Amino acid sequence: MVIKEELIAGRRIVVAAAAGPRLSGRRGVILGPGATATQVKVVLDGAKRFVTLHARYIDLLRNPQS
Repeated sequence: MVIKEELIAGRRIVVAAAAGPRLSGRRGVILGPGATATQVKVVLDGAKRFVTLHARYIDLLRNPQS
């Protein structure tokens, strides 16, 4: 699981497999915190709107070129 302090706006992420087949593997960018301390607003690549995901479904991309 990702540490809450690492979930800052602008970080690139990939959605974890535990999120289910529709979202798993999708990449995006963190926009900011969600409604609760464990939620994060994310805009996925190619999407027009953001989605709110629980932090357990987010993995940070370590390589900025990805």
